[in-house]
Amino acid sequence: MADEKQEKHNFHAVIPWHKLEKHFRKMEKAVIAKLRRAKDDTDFRFCQGQLDLLDKLMNLPEALTLAEEDDKEKGS
Repeated sequence: MADEKQEKHNFHAVIPWHKLEKHFRKMEKAVIAKLRRAKDDTDFRFCQGQLDLLDKLMNLPEALTLAEEDDKEKGS
């Protein structure tokens, strides 16, 4: 029993972008469904905020690429 290794979680593992994007799209569909069922202004605004956040997360690779290009230009 002492030889058995306990399974450890690797919280520093890199998740492939295509898997994250798939998850974000699934979340986006769920938020849109909630948005359609929103009964009052508070629910509507909350769902809009979630959609804005998901949109920013999905555009993250492009933003990171642009930031890297800016850093290279400043370093030159």
